Amino acid sequence: MPRSSAPRFFTFYVLFFIHVGTRRVHIAGAICNPTGPWVEQQARNLVMDLQDLGEKVSYLLRDGDTKFTQAFDEIFRSEGIKVKRLLRESPNLNLPMHT
Repeated sequence: MPRSSAPRFFTFYVLFFIHVGTRRVHIAGAICNPTGPWVEQQARNLVMDLQDLGEKVSYLLRDGDTKFTQAFDEIFRSEGIKVKRLLRESPNLNLPMHT
């Protein structure tokens, strides 16, 4: 007889980028335990996608999460994209999302 167990719940973190001019959302990936190197790889992937699409990006606005390392920022800077870190006190920056 199979044993029944309680359902397991996992938290997934989704990294996405929004191009404000076109309102296009680029979902970079989802992972249970994001790390700096994973986030950096997603940045490289985004830069390649933007090049393939011919999209011109001037700024990247990001929060202060520690996973956004100097290497992450440099990936964008090397493409001429200015990286702006939002202030911690920015209104509505970290509002909880309700479904």
